[in-house]
Amino acid sequence: MEVNTDKELYLHTLSDLLLKRLITQLPDSTAADRRAWAKEISEQEIDLYQLSVLLNESKTIGTRFLWLLSDIGELAPAKLAHILPYLLNYSKGYTELNFPHSLCRYWLLAGVPVENEVEVIALLLAWVSHPKSNVMLKSDSMLILVNLCKKYPELINEVQLVLEKELEHYQGSFNARAQIALGTLLRLDTEV
Repeated sequence: MEVNTDKELYLHTLSDLLLKRLITQLPDSTAADRRAWAKEISEQEIDLYQLSVLLNESKTIGTRFLWLLSDIGELAPAKLAHILPYLLNYSKGYTELNFPHSLCRYWLLAGVPVENEVEVIALLLAWVSHPKSNVMLKSDSMLILVNLCKKYPELINEVQLVLEKELEHYQGSFNARAQIALGTLLRLDTEV
């Protein structure tokens, strides 16, 4: 039988109280509310896994919880990084919430977990090349891929090919970002 310490009991109670508050207040929350909660969560040892049950609430609560996770990631990237493998797994086949955008935001804030890199690289390449992905998702995916190419130079050619193909279909800000990414990839390729 597991014995809870006073600290564990305190943290569990704190998480339960915050969870109840978030269920009632997230639907009408403002960005300022979420930043305040993110600060509270970041400063306390509140378990994000325990709060992740909010994803199973209404679409509004789930979406605002995803926004709250971004705020937490800005304040405490390591705290967010800890839950990223779970969120990636949770997102599979889940269409109610906009997980691709959220996951990209989290990976930009906290990095891609090593245990998920292969899967994430495949997802990012698919999101960049998919015709229904919007420009923001493509741009964020491209940025994460470039960062991963720094770690895995063997990806450079594949990412370059995908980006060059996408240049044919887009103009404006996406092309400017893609050109910068291609320049970075070219520089990385010459350093290898």
